[in-house]
Amino acid sequence: MLLMSLGTSKLIHYAFPFLPPVGLAGGYLAAAALDFADAGAEAAGSLWRRWIRPGGWWHRATVGLGPMLLAGAVTAFGLAVWTALRGRVLLEIGGTKVFSNSSAIRPLLLGMLMLGVSGSVRVAARFLVMLAIAALLPLSTYVDKVTRTQRIDHPLRTIRDCAGTLESSRGGPGGGIYVHVFEPLRSHAYYYYFWRLGPWVAADRPWADGLWHRLFTESEQTLVLMARADHERLASKLGVRANPAPRAIDAESGRTALDPPKPVGAELWGVVVHDVVILLPGPYGVCAAPAEAAGARAIRLDVG
Repeated sequence: MLLMSLGTSKLIHYAFPFLPPVGLAGGYLAAAALDFADAGAEAAGSLWRRWIRPGGWWHRATVGLGPMLLAGAVTAFGLAVWTALRGRVLLEIGGTKVFSNSSAIRPLLLGMLMLGVSGSVRVAARFLVMLAIAALLPLSTYVDKVTRTQRIDHPLRTIRDCAGTLESSRGGPGGGIYVHVFEPLRSHAYYYYFWRLGPWVAADRPWADGLWHRLFTESEQTLVLMARADHERLASKLGVRANPAPRAIDAESGRTALDPPKPVGAELWGVVVHDVVILLPGPYGVCAAPAEAAGARAIRLDVG
C-alpha cells in the first residue's frame, strides 16, 4: 500500500478493504480481554470468599446492603459516563448548588469500590476491563458524530437550487461559476453541486477584470467562489469609499490599471462553507438566508 501511495493516490483508499477485518480483530481482542478478566475475577473472588467467612460480621453487614451497593454502583457509573460525554454535572435547587462533578474518575472509582464491597468481584472486573477499552477509544469523536447525525446541513445543495430557480425565472441558463481560488479545492462537492449552473470558469490571475464584472456588472453577475483569505482582501478593497478605485497590477502587461468602479451603497452577500466563501452578487443575494438555514454562515459586505 505504501508503494502504491507514492504516486497521486492516497493511502487510505487502498486501506478500505482492510478496515472490516481490522474491526473484527478489534472486537475479538475486546472479547478476549473480557474472558481474561473473568478468569482473574474468579481467582480474586475465591480469595475474597476465603477472607470474608460466611456468617462473619462483614458478610452479615454486606448481605443486607448488597442491593443498595449495586444501585449506588450503577448510579456512579452513569454519572461517570454522563460527565465524560457532557462535561461538568451541576445540580442546583432554588439557586443553591447541591451537587457538582467535573471528573469521570471519581465516580468510576466509587462504583468499583461499591461493587467490590458488595461481593460482585466478577462484575467489577468486567467493568474495569470495559473502562480500559473505552479509554482507548475516541469517545469525543463519537459524540461529535452523533451530534452531526441530528443536523441536516446541505448549504451547497440549497445554494444550487436557489440559484437554479432564479436563473430559470429569468428564462435562460446562468453564467456559471467564477472560481477565484488558486489552490486545489479540498472537496469535489463544489463542482458536484454547481456544474449544473453553467460553465466553471477559473480566474487566470488574482483580481482579474472578470472578477469585478461577475460581482458588479448586472448582466454578468454569477456565483463567485473565493478563498477566505482573498475574501478578507476583497473586503478591504471594497471598504475604500473614495475614488479612484483600488489599483491592481495587470499580470500580463505589467502596467497599473484601475479596477472598474463599484456601485456605492450596494450590498454584497455571501456564505462561508468550510474554507471557501461563496459570493452571491445581485439577485443571488436572496440565497444567503436559506443557505444559512441549511448550515452555512452568511456574511455581508457593504460596498461603499
